[in-house]
Amino acid sequence: MVLAAAMCFGTLGLFSRLFYDGGGDPYTLLVLRFCIAGPLLCAVALAARAPRPTRGIALATLAAGAFQFGAAYAMFEGFARAPIGLVTLAFYVYPLLVTVGAAVLFGEALGPARALAVGAGLGGIGLIAGVQQDVSVTGIVLGLAGGVSIAAVILASRQLMVGHALSPLWVSALTFTGPALGLAIAVVPVRPEAPPGLAAWGWAAAAAVVSAALAVILFYSGLKLVGASTASILANGDPLTAVILGWVVLGETLGGIQILGGALIVAAVVLLAREPQLAPGRRLL
Repeated sequence: MVLAAAMCFGTLGLFSRLFYDGGGDPYTLLVLRFCIAGPLLCAVALAARAPRPTRGIALATLAAGAFQFGAAYAMFEGFARAPIGLVTLAFYVYPLLVTVGAAVLFGEALGPARALAVGAGLGGIGLIAGVQQDVSVTGIVLGLAGGVSIAAVILASRQLMVGHALSPLWVSALTFTGPALGLAIAVVPVRPEAPPGLAAWGWAAAAAVVSAALAVILFYSGLKLVGASTASILANGDPLTAVILGWVVLGETLGGIQILGGALIVAAVVLLAREPQLAPGRRLL
């Protein structure tokens, strides 16, 4: 589930860039993504008859959506300013943050094999990002900001699901609905511009359904089964997907060192997949 989610997440940069090429802008894509994915995910949760959260837990999950919004905002602005591979790879500082956070907050074991997987994955990301030409500092900063935000979402979601038995479907639905409600209110003073062509609408829909709704359902379902740190490391397939799509579709550069970096990411995923699931220890939250 997590690997499939990573592939879906990896399409976001491509769909965003194609949307921009069709005349769209980052703010409009932000509004469309949340306002399409939020209600869609709520409909899925209701149709699946997932146990509904209490009011307090629902409000806490809606509030966690602020970090979801921050991650999306940083990434969409980054995709408009820098190569999608570079932004996505900078974003992938989050596995390290999640792994350390899960060990501190939830007592998830951090053994040698897991540490090696983290090191291999981050090393591969560093190799890929290190050979980019005309590196955009703004793109790197925005990618890193998105990584910090999504790490907060993952850790909060893990606590809500394990500590409060909240369904992954409702985690997905509410963390997207919170930003959707805020953006719906903001639409009045700050109106987004409608995409000028039908193709742009299609790319926006793909960014909402494939890169958001389907991806988060798969990811959070897998997160509940394997833990926060395992899920975040397995999701290293996302930057590999983004780099390959950027190379094949958009013509972004992919050199020998980038290929080596991609191989390290794949090796990290395989190493972690072969490792027995580690039982969590003490929990601080």
